[in-house]
Amino acid sequence: MSDEKKFYVYNKHNAPVSVNIRDDGGRIKETIKFLPEITDPSTGRVISTGYTTLSEKQYNHVKAKSKTFMQYANVLKLLSVKDELPASAKAPHEALRDARAAEQKLAAKLATAETEIDALKAKLLDSETKYKELSSASTDAEKVKGYTDKIAEQDKRITELGAHLSEQVNKVSELETQLAAAQGSGNEKGKK
Repeated sequence: MSDEKKFYVYNKHNAPVSVNIRDDGGRIKETIKFLPEITDPSTGRVISTGYTTLSEKQYNHVKAKSKTFMQYANVLKLLSVKDELPASAKAPHEALRDARAAEQKLAAKLATAETEIDALKAKLLDSETKYKELSSASTDAEKVKGYTDKIAEQDKRITELGAHLSEQVNKVSELETQLAAAQGSGNEKGKK
């Protein structure tokens, strides 16, 4: 797999759009055909998602030198360029791979957040203990004000981390649902 950046061109038009890449002498080196979304009406099978993958070199060439590409992209707005292929346009194995990678990233973030929450809980407990010692030793509000402010600050941080943790758990759950759907889709295609 190459590390070269890829561009994904989506054809919104109802017909294919062909663009030529020419050499310095004007001879055609390559023809790129941007197919629209095509579904077989009898089987419902997707023939084309409407996305065409271009290398960075191809994209830079057509963007700079192809009048046809510039007309369809900039004037007619029928070709649009994306940096990432949407999940709906990916093959099941690609969607599965991406979902697993995203799940691993979220799991790592979740573990980091849980560790941070545990550390904050320990700090909060320590602050509460110090506060109780101070309040039993003295009733002077000025002496404990700094500690009560710290406790309130720690409480706020724990609440924020709890909300973030809940959000991450929801994302992991959504990814697991997508992963199961992608696996189910891959299994159905394998049965056909």
